[in-house]
Amino acid sequence: MQHKLRKTPDQVVAIAREMVAYARSLGCTDVEFSPEDADRSNREFLYHILGEVIKAGATTLNIPDTVGYNLPYEFGKLIADIRANTPGIEKAIISTHCQNDLGLATANTLAGARAGARQLEVTINGIGERAGNASLEEVVMAIKCRRELLDGLYTGIDSRHITLTSKMVQEHSGLHVQPHKAIVGANLFAHESGIHQ
Repeated sequence: MQHKLRKTPDQVVAIAREMVAYARSLGCTDVEFSPEDADRSNREFLYHILGEVIKAGATTLNIPDTVGYNLPYEFGKLIADIRANTPGIEKAIISTHCQNDLGLATANTLAGARAGARQLEVTINGIGERAGNASLEEVVMAIKCRRELLDGLYTGIDSRHITLTSKMVQEHSGLHVQPHKAIVGANLFAHESGIHQ
């Protein structure tokens, strides 16, 4: 933070508190705070700044895997550690925001949910910068199909509309999914007998 923001840790905490309080002063009842690169931050500093923004009125703590670097057990542990070590955490919802640089955004999002995150930031077809974000359709269907292993989580999303929504986003964005994409790819229901790979 000294190099990117040119601020000391104390200055960063003060600015974060001030901005959260400012958002609350505007009448925002749900204020989300996101510590960039949380997974590679000093843990004691992370717990401290999260506790301070909760005191200032943050209601959602969005924990990003900013560069998609984590393995699922690491990201799940990060969420569990935040729950265990952040002062005032019971007053906030933990959210995940996972990038897909290593192809693990969906797995990391599910690991975060299993560790206690209750808001999962996802995008239709995994659209996002660089390699994209956690895919809505993959996360929703994993929770729906494997709910018993995810502490009974549910999304409230009607999965019957996922394919149509995916196609609509493809049409309007010009970003098409590969045929073998999980959940919404054209080949999903194709099957050929013979050698299986």
